[in-house]
Amino acid sequence: MSNLNDKRELLKLKQGLIEEEEAEIIIDEEKPYYEKPKGFAAISNFFYHYKLQVIIAAFFIVVGGFLVIDTLNREKADIKILLISTDPEVSSAIFLRQRDIKSALELYTPDFDENGYVFVESFYIDLVDIGRNPESVQGNTIKLFGEIQDGSSLIFMGNRHALEDLLGGQLEVERFYLNLGERYSDNPHIVDGYFYRVKGSPLMGAASMLASCPEDLFIAFRDNVSGARVSGERAVLLREQALIVLDNIVNDTPVERGDS
Repeated sequence: MSNLNDKRELLKLKQGLIEEEEAEIIIDEEKPYYEKPKGFAAISNFFYHYKLQVIIAAFFIVVGGFLVIDTLNREKADIKILLISTDPEVSSAIFLRQRDIKSALELYTPDFDENGYVFVESFYIDLVDIGRNPESVQGNTIKLFGEIQDGSSLIFMGNRHALEDLLGGQLEVERFYLNLGERYSDNPHIVDGYFYRVKGSPLMGAASMLASCPEDLFIAFRDNVSGARVSGERAVLLREQALIVLDNIVNDTPVERGDS
């Protein structure tokens, strides 16, 4: 039966002129056939349909790869020291000489993890608010609270006001810091019991800052980590190691290094 006859039979069937059994319609339902692309054409076709997903996936893979590499290559700190300042003069001195201060601190720091080198992580937070962008000041304040909450930094260096006003005036010096006057009773650099003045100290000599060191620059030792994320054996170990570094600084006892 030709296609024309098929159409006539179908039309009659729809109009009810003939019964379905009488219809001799051969309906050839041919599904469209698509030949799958191969080789380079298949790749091009895939990218055409999924290019956005591929770009997003590639972005996260690259970023993830950089993060992994950075983590693997990052130097592991033997100790972390917090540098803070609310005074423009002190802030400028720390900013310009942070590398020298870090190198001087490393002279008094043992190789706690025994990996063959000493690395002091000096984390600097500028809290000067005069002439600064309010968003920047707020961001640095958030960083400070994050470091306090973390609790892994126990040796603080900064101007006196910054150390005393650490928690927005809510800090009790006697409960938060170690009493250095009791621990180092004969040291002339101890001020008001809880602060070690670094001006004229051997530490600043090692940093080549005897002349440029501000008068208002002190070291304090955090002795209260209650509420911090660091706790248990980790907190005990960090305190022991930080006290060793502090003793070496105050008593001017650089760590002897082997030739290896």
